[in-house]
Amino acid sequence: MHFYRRIIMKQFLLITLLVSLFTSISISTSAQSKPLVLNEPTQKLLLTLDNMVKNKAQYHTKHYERIRQLKALARKAKGYNKYNIYKNIFDLYAHYQTDSAQVYIDAMTRLPEYKSDVVMQATLHIAQAEIYAVSALYTEAISELEKVPHSLINHEHADL
Repeated sequence: MHFYRRIIMKQFLLITLLVSLFTSISISTSAQSKPLVLNEPTQKLLLTLDNMVKNKAQYHTKHYERIRQLKALARKAKGYNKYNIYKNIFDLYAHYQTDSAQVYIDAMTRLPEYKSDVVMQATLHIAQAEIYAVSALYTEAISELEKVPHSLINHEHADL
């Protein structure tokens, strides 16, 4: 659970950083008539962002190809192997296409193992909370996280 809170916090901080960066650029350019001079770390950050945007199509192609491969594997898989493949597909969709990620949460809850595996149930509550958080449904995310038994939050289940 701590891992997911960290992810949500990192997303929040990244958005805050970008908003602050663009706000300060906007304020400083409007407050002075001189050309904007950016410091080296900011220039590097903007170059990295430019490269990511420029290579977006390649990233999408690789991303969808990986999802396609996993879906093919999932069709043949059984039991926990199918669950692990579904979880990987969910992870690829979670911050990319939340509606598709939700489809895989729902599919995992229909697996026979789900009914008796409390760790799987907890993992899927956390996954559902992640989808809610990405969708800015923070109250629902917290409510979903509260369904995770506290006894499972330990070193033995660090991958939750």
